Amino acid sequence: MIYYFDSVYVIGGLALLFLILLAFLKFMKRKSNMYLLCFSVMYIYLCVVLDLTQFPIYASEGMKAAMGGQNVWREMNLIPLKTIVTDFSMESVLNIIVTIPLGFGLSFLMRCSWRQIMLSGLLVGGCAEAGQLLTALWVGFTFRHVNIDDILLNIIGVLVGYGVFKIFRNVFQWGYKKLETNSNAFLSYIKCVCDDNSDAVLK
Repeated sequence: MIYYFDSVYVIGGLALLFLILLAFLKFMKRKSNMYLLCFSVMYIYLCVVLDLTQFPIYASEGMKAAMGGQNVWREMNLIPLKTIVTDFSMESVLNIIVTIPLGFGLSFLMRCSWRQIMLSGLLVGGCAEAGQLLTALWVGFTFRHVNIDDILLNIIGVLVGYGVFKIFRNVFQWGYKKLETNSNAFLSYIKCVCDDNSDAVLK
């Protein structure tokens, strides 16, 4: 049996969770429409990451036998930098790329420091690897290897994304002052996001 991300149960559950979170932010936290838009983009991005890292899930006795039974433990890597040094590949590059949007976009939802950004990469990468481990334990085998180096590459990705955000912020601040453009809801929100001296909570 194969479980796909686009099954009615997965999509339905994620859609229901999205509506609950959106209602909470709108009516309980009184967030603006711009904040809700940024949150929606981030939620969709995280759903894409979920799809890329966890699905499809293969649950087949035939596949389990072909893989030699439970292989998650013997193929797991818990030694930092081991595969980065000896087996850096396109998959390694993709592990960096996948979290760049997180490093860039998180500042549109909350005030972030380099340390917080790094922790967000650790959290997302750790959850992805934990999900792969739990799936392997559930179905009895895995095609995805649990690898601590993937988490390190995810952290590099968010730091790159945050660096890109810092560049974007400086360019936006320069352009905003230079053009003296009239503010609208979109530009006002971006200006607040990019304002170094603003202690206001994004809303």
